[in-house]
Amino acid sequence: MFFTVTMFLKLRFSFTAKIVKKLNIRLMKKQILSLMLLCTSISVYAQRRKIKMNKSHIKLKKGKEKVK
Repeated sequence: MFFTVTMFLKLRFSFTAKIVKKLNIRLMKKQILSLMLLCTSISVYAQRRKIKMNKSHIKLKKGKEKVK
């Protein structure tokens, strides 16, 4: 009984997986593209933040040097 149930589920899963794959190829492409865009935007934002942080750090250093 258990064996037949698992076999049925496996067949069912593989069948649904095939359908899902066919449907999701387009969706996946869009998702991958959106994820890539998101990652790039996050990295760009992080780089900008780092640059801003570095600039402020340099300003602080210059200010300290002037005080001396």
